[in-house]
Amino acid sequence: MKADFMKKVLSLLMVFSIMAASFIIPVAFASSVNEETTISKEDEEKIENIRDQQAALEDKIKETEDKLNALKGDIAKQEAYVSELTGQIDNYQSKIDVLNKNISSLQGNIDSVQSQINTLDKEIESIEADINHNQIETINTQQEIEDVYSDLKERLCEIYMYGSASTVEMLLGCENFSSFLILLELTSGIAENDSAMIDTLNDRIAQIAVLTEEYNLMIEDIEVKKDEHKKQIAVLEEKQSEIEASRSELQASQDKITDLQSTAMNKLDSLDKQSDAYKKLVKKYEDEQAAFDREIEKILANASHGSGDVETVEDGFIWPLQYSDVYISSYFGGRNDPITGKYKTHYAVDTCCWSGTLGKNVSAAASGTVITATRHSMYGYYVIIDHGNGIATLYAHNSKLLVSEGQKVKQGQTISYAGATGYVKGAHVHFEVRVNGQKVNPLNYVSLNSR
Repeated sequence: MKADFMKKVLSLLMVFSIMAASFIIPVAFASSVNEETTISKEDEEKIENIRDQQAALEDKIKETEDKLNALKGDIAKQEAYVSELTGQIDNYQSKIDVLNKNISSLQGNIDSVQSQINTLDKEIESIEADINHNQIETINTQQEIEDVYSDLKERLCEIYMYGSASTVEMLLGCENFSSFLILLELTSGIAENDSAMIDTLNDRIAQIAVLTEEYNLMIEDIEVKKDEHKKQIAVLEEKQSEIEASRSELQASQDKITDLQSTAMNKLDSLDKQSDAYKKLVKKYEDEQAAFDREIEKILANASHGSGDVETVEDGFIWPLQYSDVYISSYFGGRNDPITGKYKTHYAVDTCCWSGTLGKNVSAAASGTVITATRHSMYGYYVIIDHGNGIATLYAHNSKLLVSEGQKVKQGQTISYAGATGYVKGAHVHFEVRVNGQKVNPLNYVSLNSR
């Protein structure tokens, strides 16, 4: 009969084991997904407006292109052709301005989205840390339950061995574990430490229930955060693709302007100097030169500090074209402007190579920081390097730039490839030295022997 009774005891212990196991928390959690992303309606409308401007310019460019094709072969209409040509240059410049605005707006969107992604990363990391803490606490609580349960099993055996059969049979007859605990507590002969064990067990079971609820809430929260994170990443990638497309179109437009400017310059000599087309082209050239000078003055005013002294530049200056066949095609000082024919001061030294200048490496004359590397309709692709103490150098008409704003460069480092961008009649390097914002003769600082 004791054997049958032990079977019932073991059955009871097995039921309790199953009940205890039911509190084990899951260790894996769902991967993710979320709520609406946060590009503002105002920003989206701004970008849409820019796209409308771009579409209108495309129509205008196409219309002017048709006119140019109609006039191109008619010698008698060359003035009209050049007039349309300058208009087309303006059209492409407007398109470039719009593309730059679009890129700027998209970059602002990207920065905003990236900030949100960074915030979500931190929130997800914090929730994962809380989940890990919850799991550790749950495991420890489960272990406490197992320890108390083990003690209760021993106590049950004692009741079986030394207690009355009726008491044990009543305990075994309980329908559930809660009834078992209540009856055990009410049964005569329960010691004070037995009651404490039962209280501890009840507390830990309640604690497991709380931990499990907290865990489930955290899982729901992290799923929402991860979903939002995924959507924000998708928005980021979409905006980055739009920027790349705009940059590609920007490059194509800049190349087109270079071609149009070259064509216009080649036509200039054949025009009647009194014609409206000639005067319009010359005025455009002079206006853009003045605008470029104002732009450079502003850039330098924000960058260079202190008084200029060439001796403060480490290792002095070297020649921008480091080739044995380099020569000066135009000196600093008075000359007849190659575009307009007017006598004026040339505030730079133009250098070329007898073997051909296009694509040649352009070197930094001295070490310093790039304060701008961009394109202007007048001087094409250009770079300005701040050497400190008020001294800066400028390299213009490049075919390609190899450095960017804020970059540190070493003396002799290749910063660009020589070209013929902007208003020029051939490939060369336009090299300026400015001290405290004033244009000075580069030959006071560097000679052909420093190549």
